[in-house]
Amino acid sequence: MIHSLVMIGFFLAGVIAGHIGLVPSRAGSATAAMWVLYALLLLVGVTIGSNGKVLSLLKRAGAKLLLVPASTVVGTLIGAAAASIFIGLSLGESMAVGAGFGYYSLSSILIAKTADDLPGVSGSLAVIALLSNIFREVLTIASSPLLAKYLGGYAPVLAGGATTMDCTLPAVAKYSGSEYVTVALLNGIALTFLVPVLVPLILRACCRGT
Repeated sequence: MIHSLVMIGFFLAGVIAGHIGLVPSRAGSATAAMWVLYALLLLVGVTIGSNGKVLSLLKRAGAKLLLVPASTVVGTLIGAAAASIFIGLSLGESMAVGAGFGYYSLSSILIAKTADDLPGVSGSLAVIALLSNIFREVLTIASSPLLAKYLGGYAPVLAGGATTMDCTLPAVAKYSGSEYVTVALLNGIALTFLVPVLVPLILRACCRGT
């Protein structure tokens, strides 16, 4: 949770720095955001590629484990679609935010870049994506004891989304049990790969021309 609070702190510091002119406006341009996105994708690849256990996990895991990330995707998008009724976002905007699956840094940059090409899409959507996905991580960590106790060991894994390969993995291991660690890792890896695909795809499919 401390990690998430630090991220919020840096975000607020950026807002203040931009507002008072400490940082040049071009630093927040779409071009700069894309270079940051490329760097993030590179680091994701390095992280996964340097983990020698990933390939062995994939070899040992049965196809049924794909049901876990699939369930996370379906549940998240249904929840995001339902939330759009109450939070003032269009269906596409709300589902694109949800499709971050807790990966706040990558999803917010993807949304900011994609939204530039789509008239009618809220300019603040990237900020909403950043904060909502940070909150997903924080809430998963805070609620894991109750989720595991009352809904079963898979519940913290599904709640954590893409973060179960790193930030929320300790909570899953502690409250769901060590037998869920492999599931959590594969869930996080699969969703991390899906975020760059689903976020722009949903925005473009649902929001083009609105």
